Amino acid sequence: MPFNAKPVSSSADHDELVSSFLAVRRALGLAGLSLPILLYGHARFWPGGQMQPSISEFYHTVMGDILVGVLVAIGLFLIAYVGHRPQKGDKLTDWWVSTVAGVGAIGVALIPALPAGTDCDAFPPPEVVQGFVGHWCTPLGALHFISAAVFFLAMALICLFLFPKNAAGEVRYFDEPGNATYLACGIALIASIVGLAIFFFIADTDLGQALAERNIVFWLETLGVLAFAIAWLTKGNILAGVGSLLSTRRSQNPEG
Repeated sequence: MPFNAKPVSSSADHDELVSSFLAVRRALGLAGLSLPILLYGHARFWPGGQMQPSISEFYHTVMGDILVGVLVAIGLFLIAYVGHRPQKGDKLTDWWVSTVAGVGAIGVALIPALPAGTDCDAFPPPEVVQGFVGHWCTPLGALHFISAAVFFLAMALICLFLFPKNAAGEVRYFDEPGNATYLACGIALIASIVGLAIFFFIADTDLGQALAERNIVFWLETLGVLAFAIAWLTKGNILAGVGSLLSTRRSQNPEG
């Protein structure tokens, strides 16, 4: 369980804590939003850039450091996130589910995916290849996909059952502004997971090969990551944050 914070002694302290809380949520959303945009932008517009079949396979390009850095940052933010205080009888709490999601994000970053075209017969285990994986072709390599599934599933739980919860502990999707957005993001995350599972079952078929040529895994992963980003930006009240920033600048420079 997270440690108990020092009691808030004034309304100014409370406002500062709320601002920090919202800033963490916005940082998570912006980090998630930036990842597919940076990867796709590099692949399409950077000299020598090349589109990859999945987000994970950008690990093996010059964008590998960006991928790992963003995912680790997301993971650490999620682990540090405390969220709302759990109520009696809660089976899911913000802190536990976000921590599980954070561990999944870090696992995706530190346990790389199988490089495209790898011949598993070319080098038998336990030859060390890269990262924390002794050999991508051993069962250890499956931890990458398990970590990704854990991350997406945990975020779907957050969107569907934690973000839309009201003060009484009830999940209401249409009672408050933003709750319908969390529902849509949760559905998008589930759709991403189901789509990826279906693709891996049909990957060796003609349809699977045709979809792979269109980078279907990258786009399904992007759907999930963007849903993650939109949910956190909504929870961080990003539009109010931008408005506050602009109004502050206007007050500091009334003639501008």
